[in-house]
Amino acid sequence: MPTVWATLMQKLLWTVFVSDFVIFTKILTKNMKYIALIFTLIFILFAGWQYNDPDPILWIPIYLIAAYATFRTFQGKANPEMLLVLIVISFAGGMNSWNMMTAWEGFFTEGGGLAMKSNNQELAREACGLWICTISFMICWEIDRFTKRVISKQ
Repeated sequence: MPTVWATLMQKLLWTVFVSDFVIFTKILTKNMKYIALIFTLIFILFAGWQYNDPDPILWIPIYLIAAYATFRTFQGKANPEMLLVLIVISFAGGMNSWNMMTAWEGFFTEGGGLAMKSNNQELAREACGLWICTISFMICWEIDRFTKRVISKQ
């Protein structure tokens, strides 16, 4: 049988935890959208770097779509269905690109920096770029879900 002291401590700890969680939730909802803005800036940079790529007509729109989706999340106007479709497409595209490699040769050329030594390096970079998109879409989807859940409870 718990003592009165133990019961009071449980109630006190629960009250502190709940109030801290409410404060934490308010801080998160105000600041989570800035994660999406950071992703937007990153994808705009990625799109700019694709200008010198062998196939910029493919990769610039991919990164600009990612920038658009993350910017809409920043604005609080994310489309969760679109994000889910983008998650599936970007993950599948990354897997396809990764499976087209014949051998792992890394991302960088020794002594050459980012100069592309082989097609396998290009495929590895493309796969990881798509997986970065996948991760950002997943984070944006969670941000959208979290903010809508918190707003609906208020």
